[in-house]
Amino acid sequence: MAGFFYAIHRALRLRPALEATVISPKWLNLKDKRKILDRAAEDVRYDVFWKQCYVLLRSIWPLLKLLRLSDTNTPGMDKMYYLAEKAMQALKKSKKDLEDTTLFGNDECSMDIEEDGKYSDSESEEDEGLLETSGLGEDADASSSGQEEEEEEDSVELTLHDKMMKSVEKRMGPLGHDYAILGWICSVHPDVRKDVKTRSRKNKHGGPWAESLQSCTRTR
Repeated sequence: MAGFFYAIHRALRLRPALEATVISPKWLNLKDKRKILDRAAEDVRYDVFWKQCYVLLRSIWPLLKLLRLSDTNTPGMDKMYYLAEKAMQALKKSKKDLEDTTLFGNDECSMDIEEDGKYSDSESEEDEGLLETSGLGEDADASSSGQEEEEEEDSVELTLHDKMMKSVEKRMGPLGHDYAILGWICSVHPDVRKDVKTRSRKNKHGGPWAESLQSCTRTR
C-alpha cells in the first residue's frame, strides 16, 4: 500500500516532465492511445490534481517514514513513538485541506473511481471485469461492507480527515508501548531529543510516560 503513495511522490517530483509530455506534438499526434492514458493526461493538466497529491502526501508522510522504519534491519524503536506523534500532528495540520470539498468532494471522488474502473491496460476480459467491480476481489468487498456497517453506526457523517484520523488512532495504541516510550526518552537522535525536551516541558511531572518508565525499570 505504501508503494501507492511513493508513486504519487514520484509523480509530484516529475510534474514538469509529465506536463511537458502531455502537450508535446508527439503525444498529441499519438494514435490508438488507450482511454486510461487520456484520463491520466487530463489529471496531469489539472492543477487541483497536483494539490490533492501534495495534501495527501503531507498528511501521511510521517506514517510512510514509520512504515519504512519497520522494514529496516537497524534498531529504530527510539524513533517509533516519535514518528507516531508526528503522524498525528501532520493529520491535524492538514485538517483544513482534507475537509476542503473543492479538493476532496465525496461525489466527485466517487465519479472518478467509477470512471477509472471502466478503463484497463490489460487485454484480458477477466481483468477488465475485476476492474469494473471492486478491483480487489471478495476480501475487499467483505472489508468494505464491514466499514460501511461501522459508518452507519455513526450518527454524524465523518469527513475525510476524520476517517483518516480514526483509522490512524486505532493503530497508534500498540506503537505507544512501554519500551517504545523508553527508547524515545533515551534516544540520542537530535530530532528525537528535541521532541523529548519540548514535550517534557509541557508535562513537568512526567506526563503520561511516568508509568511506562516505572514499568520498564521496575526490578522483578
